[in-house]
Amino acid sequence: MLTWVYLVPLLWGLVKNELSEQEQIETHKLLPEWFLSLIQNLFTYGLVIVPGALAIKHIKKTNYIEKISPGGWQYKLILSCVHGKQDLVDLEDLEKGATSSTEPKDKSGGAKKLLICVVGLQFSYLMWGYLQEKIMTSTYGDLKFGDSQFLVFMNRILALIMVYGYVSMVKQPTHKTPLYKYSYSSFSNIMSSWCQYEALKYVSFPTQVFV
Repeated sequence: MLTWVYLVPLLWGLVKNELSEQEQIETHKLLPEWFLSLIQNLFTYGLVIVPGALAIKHIKKTNYIEKISPGGWQYKLILSCVHGKQDLVDLEDLEKGATSSTEPKDKSGGAKKLLICVVGLQFSYLMWGYLQEKIMTSTYGDLKFGDSQFLVFMNRILALIMVYGYVSMVKQPTHKTPLYKYSYSSFSNIMSSWCQYEALKYVSFPTQVFV
C-alpha cells in the first residue's frame, strides 16, 4: 500500500508532463510550481488514505473480523492492519524481562551504545543533507533535477530494503501494533521529506537546518 502511495503521484506527474508548454506556463502564472506540486501530492495521497480510513472505520464499526473464519488470509490481514495483536503475550519478552530485572545493568555498555548511535545518526544525517543538496542543485547538461517526489520514493525504497534485510537477520519481538497507526508518522515523514527537497530549490541545506 505504501508503495502505491508513492506511485500515484509519479503516475500523475507523467500525465502532467503531457500538458503543452503554453498550458504549463499559464498555470504557473496563477500559482507557484511548488504549490501545484503540493496540491498534487495531497490529492493523490488522499486517493489512498481516505478510502483506507473509511475501510478501517467500517471494519471496526461492524466488527468484521468476527464474521470471518480465523486462520484465513483475510483474518490475518485485518488482524495485522486494523486490530493488531495487543492481547498476545510474547513469552520471550517475559523471559527477557525477568532476567533483566535480576541481572545488574552495565551502565558503561549502555553509554557506549548511545554514543555509537548518536555519532552514526549525525554522520548519516549530514551525508544525507550533503547528497540531497548536491542532487537538487547540480546541473545535468542544461537541466537541474526537479522531481522531489521521485527522490522521496527512491529514498524509501532503499530504506525498505535495508530494514527488510535487518529484520531478516535479527530476530524481532512479536509485532502487536495495528499497521494503520504507522500511517500518521509515515505521511508526515514523506511530506516533510518532500518539502525539504523542494526547499533546496531556493535555499541551501545549512539554511534549512538553522531556520
